[in-house]
Amino acid sequence: MKDKRTKITPKKVEQMKILYDAGTKQKHIASTFGVSLSTIQSVKRHNFNYDEYRKFTLNQFKEWDNRKIETKINTTVENRIDKKKITNDVRWEFLMEKIAQIEAKLNYLLGNSFNE
Repeated sequence: MKDKRTKITPKKVEQMKILYDAGTKQKHIASTFGVSLSTIQSVKRHNFNYDEYRKFTLNQFKEWDNRKIETKINTTVENRIDKKKITNDVRWEFLMEKIAQIEAKLNYLLGNSFNE
C-alpha cells in the first residue's frame, strides 16, 4: 500500500517560493502540490528553506511519538493502579462473604445462642 502523503522535496519548495513570490494564494499553491495549507504555511514560516522545514517536521514527529509513548505509559500505570484497587476490593468482598457464611454456620450449630 502506497503512502498517500505527498513528499516535499527541495525542488518543490523552490517552485512553491516562485509561485508565492508571484502572488499566488497559498490555498492554490497547496492544491497544486497536493499538500495541506498548513504545509505551505510551515514552508513559508521557514523562509522556503527546505533544510529548516525538514528539521522542523522531523522534530514535530519526534514530539508526537514521545507524547504517544507518554500517554501509553500513563494509561498503563493508571490501569495497573485501577486493577490493583479492584483486585483488593474483590478480595475484601470475598473475605466478608466467607466470614458471613462462617457466622451463619456457627449460628446454626449453636442454635442462635452465639448471637445472644
